[in-house]
Amino acid sequence: MQRHLLGLRYDGLTAEHGDIGASASKQVVVGAQMLLGAHAHYYLNEEVPDRIFDRGRGYEIMHRGRAHGSHLAEFVINIAANGVYDAAKLGFGMLLWHSYQAWSEGRLYENPPYERIEPYFESRHMNMPFVDDVERNLEQRKRLGQRVGKAMTHLTTPNGTFSSKLEMSIDGQVFATVTRRYYDEDDIAEAVRLLRHDGQMNRRLS
Repeated sequence: MQRHLLGLRYDGLTAEHGDIGASASKQVVVGAQMLLGAHAHYYLNEEVPDRIFDRGRGYEIMHRGRAHGSHLAEFVINIAANGVYDAAKLGFGMLLWHSYQAWSEGRLYENPPYERIEPYFESRHMNMPFVDDVERNLEQRKRLGQRVGKAMTHLTTPNGTFSSKLEMSIDGQVFATVTRRYYDEDDIAEAVRLLRHDGQMNRRLS
């Protein structure tokens, strides 16, 4: 069994006193589960499902709570089986780091060269060829990037209001420092729609 630790340290503003607000704390938990769960699925079988939970076939995510002082949230993920990347000597932590870097640079994560092995659990696509399925692999890599982006909208919720920066680490190695808040494209579209609607109502009333 593999065991990995995701650390999320929020600094500045009220986070220096360990406070990022109850609502933001819930968003952080959701984002961490989404980030770890998406990569666990991809690590085990190169597939990212529509819905991601805190546990699935082959992995389990646990929230270890937070430390005093700066708000530090820690999440442990246990992976019960070897992933398809073991042949390439790419561990889960490196997969997460490379995947995040690809997303932050606006590109798709690139699979390392390796010889595919049998997936850990039965895929719903097993009626399709598992080897050289380029189109399916491209779709899954796109989905992985989308999940990283969605997770970051949750993880950066405290930034600007409760904290001035988020430091992210995997197994003690810092891989990102984020000083802004990310917004989901759907949320932005909805906010624009509401602003336009309010503007139309004000014109009608004037």
